[in-house]
Amino acid sequence: MSSCDPKPATEVAEQLRKLILALYDEFLSEDGKEVDYEGLANSDGWKRYLQKAAELQRADLSVLNREEKVIVIVIFQPLTL
Repeated sequence: MSSCDPKPATEVAEQLRKLILALYDEFLSEDGKEVDYEGLANSDGWKRYLQKAAELQRADLSVLNREEKVIVIVIFQPLTL
């Protein structure tokens, strides 16, 4: 698979899940009520997340089942904040 070929949506979603969990660990307060948005916005982890999320634009989401589509939406949601 060349770097131009779209990766399977499930693979991209799993990588995004791992990245977002790492970001939660680093920038979400222990009680889950506060986010260090400035730290998040300036972090390399956030930049990696954005790069990986861009891969979803080329992924074939039609092959996903309903549960997998929901997971992709939840993982993609931080981009709307």
